[in-house]
Amino acid sequence: MDPNIYFPPKLDPLNYPAVIEHEKIHLSQQREMGKYVWYLRYIFSKNFRLSQEMEPIAIELANTPLERRMMVAVRYANDLSGSPYHRAAKSPDLALAGILSKASEMGVEVVANDK
Repeated sequence: MDPNIYFPPKLDPLNYPAVIEHEKIHLSQQREMGKYVWYLRYIFSKNFRLSQEMEPIAIELANTPLERRMMVAVRYANDLSGSPYHRAAKSPDLALAGILSKASEMGVEVVANDK
């Protein structure tokens, strides 16, 4: 198994510990299922791709300061329903509901921004 997490060269991974925790979950998912099977399913199945993002996003939120969590969740909801994730979610609202549900299930508090 390839235990490496790749970052764009211009980013310092030490500045993004929450993202590293997110990617560690993907490594665990790949080990459990088999790296190549996981990649193929991730590429070709929107439902699988969406399901495989919920836990890593919740873990990332848990490692993000509380006041920034909703902003990160909304960004992921938009990305999951847009081109970055090849429209894995049908809408940002459905994606956000899934993210918040998974976070709650895992005991991760996410509060609405007042601004």
